[in-house]
Amino acid sequence: LYLAFHMNYRAARVREEVCVSRTALDIRKTAPSGRHEDHHFNPFWAKFAVSRHSEIGITGMAVEAQGRHVPIGSFLNPDDRESFANAFQQALHKARS
Repeated sequence: LYLAFHMNYRAARVREEVCVSRTALDIRKTAPSGRHEDHHFNPFWAKFAVSRHSEIGITGMAVEAQGRHVPIGSFLNPDDRESFANAFQQALHKARS
């Protein structure tokens, strides 16, 4: 039981911060250990890729550009993935206009 709580606590510390502006699309992934991984994209070149299953909904999301593929939101539940995908697509569209 302790191990299950410990693993759940560590998983809860996983974070991703996504910032979109006219000049940059920045993704910061934080692992349970606290280690950061930063990814920087030009919002005009970045593509938002969404994988869907007819019954489940969104099964995966990623930002792709210049040969790089960065998965995002894998820890979100299906409803939160839909919400994030809509908000992110709007933010990316606004940054490009």
